[in-house]
Amino acid sequence: MRVRWLEESPSYWFFERYGFIYVDADDEENGSYDRSRKDSFFWYQKVIETNGAAALEE
Repeated sequence: MRVRWLEESPSYWFFERYGFIYVDADDEENGSYDRSRKDSFFWYQKVIETNGAAALEE
């Protein structure tokens, strides 16, 4: 999803990245393509392990 912040920096585009795994790469295919788990990965893992109870704790 592209989000443009007109008030702060009209010439820059910011991208939101969704998912549980972060991939070190940009839209121009630069980067190491290393993968790492985001905090949301561990949160969702705990939710699954507790059959949803962990989601109600927060």
